[in-house]
Amino acid sequence: MPNSGGNIAPGQNRVLAGPATSDTAIPASAIKNGNLTFTTNPATLTAAPTVSGAAAGCSNWTGVNPTLTLTSINLVIEQPPGTPIFTCSASNQNGLTSPTTLAC
Repeated sequence: MPNSGGNIAPGQNRVLAGPATSDTAIPASAIKNGNLTFTTNPATLTAAPTVSGAAAGCSNWTGVNPTLTLTSINLVIEQPPGTPIFTCSASNQNGLTSPTTLAC
């Protein structure tokens, strides 16, 4: 985050973007002997190239968002839609790596 002198300051505050959701419908015919392998539709995350100083906790500065970091994933399986039957998640405040293993 550049200060009023134009210098990037250490100890920057994170500005949250999201959450984003993505639904994946899976036909019953895809389930074989009680097993299912699937890939979800990716959610697209975007952030503005700058944020206000107030949003970043520094009233006299202008914030920049050069990168996005994915810090958590939640997978909810519903059957029928709207009735959750299974939930998994993963989180890491420093960012998740790909691939990520979910804890169920």
